Amino acid sequence: MGPAENALLSALGANPQAMAFGDVVMDMVKAAPKLAQHLEIDPGATVVRTEQINVDVNGVAIDFCIRHAVAEAFRYRTRIGRW
Repeated sequence: MGPAENALLSALGANPQAMAFGDVVMDMVKAAPKLAQHLEIDPGATVVRTEQINVDVNGVAIDFCIRHAVAEAFRYRTRIGRW
């Protein structure tokens, strides 16, 4: 990590962990009514569901997230830093 990243993390009070890997799983699923409302699509429409978990060098999960995207407007691009 460079000086700028260290300064930002210090200012935010962050405790960075050395990331070993990130696993990403993507599924096509049908939107439940509440999700469909948030995405402004019809209930039952197909959406892309992405789960991501990042693991540190000690094998400990350091974060986990689930994302949903409208299938017709889907583009997935990722950069997973390793420091």
